[in-house]
Amino acid sequence: MIEGTCKLCLETKPLRESHFIPAALYPRTRKPSFASRNRRLVALDSKDKHIKDYVLCSDCEQRFDRNGESEVLYWVSPKSKTFRLGERLKVALPRDYDPSDPDQSINRYSGTDIGVDMDKFAYFVISVIWRGTAHDWVLPDGSVRPHDALGAFVEPMRLYLLGQAPFPTDTSVIVIVGSDDESRKVWTIPTVHVEANCLNFRFHTFGVLFRVLIGYRQWDYLRDQSCTSPRKCIFLGSMKHRMPEIMQIFEDAVSKAEQPD
Repeated sequence: MIEGTCKLCLETKPLRESHFIPAALYPRTRKPSFASRNRRLVALDSKDKHIKDYVLCSDCEQRFDRNGESEVLYWVSPKSKTFRLGERLKVALPRDYDPSDPDQSINRYSGTDIGVDMDKFAYFVISVIWRGTAHDWVLPDGSVRPHDALGAFVEPMRLYLLGQAPFPTDTSVIVIVGSDDESRKVWTIPTVHVEANCLNFRFHTFGVLFRVLIGYRQWDYLRDQSCTSPRKCIFLGSMKHRMPEIMQIFEDAVSKAEQPD
């Protein structure tokens, strides 16, 4: 540990080696790869290749685990032979279908119905997005991912994560669980682009696509689909037709990072 200012509580304390994406999402049974900015794959087969740095104190690390990570990791369980969240949804009854999907290939469920704490899922997702705003992370290929400059949106996230403010307004969190095997093989760090008048963050963790939309003029439809809405939405559907889109967003982010200032 080293002494420093924790970027969440802002207190001077011994700092832990904090992960951008939680360490438990690096599976032991597989060797995940990171797509570097020069289009080469870097094997994440050792802890030295994890995306981590001295960012948070022990109290804030435990806060993240208690308020979100432990719930998400139980259901996503990348180190397990079974996909608990996917298996639970496959035997549950959907509430309805996504009206924006003409093929009705994605079903909407209620987290309350299936015993999943969607508020903790929201906390986990916001914690990952906030980490990307709070620190310049060194990636496995040695390049640096500059922090996301979100201006006035950052402080409400930090206070929410500390338990000192409610869930940030003008923010929606959408959780889509893949029903196909391909989506279970993908792991990405957050990328961002503009969509529906919002900053749209996406990251994928072995079978679950997380989206965070941040903007002052969000559509009511997006707020209604958020896992924090009264309906506690969680979606299940095939990701096969979405995987090229996910990877294209990543490639676009890489290309943008490579452009000279």
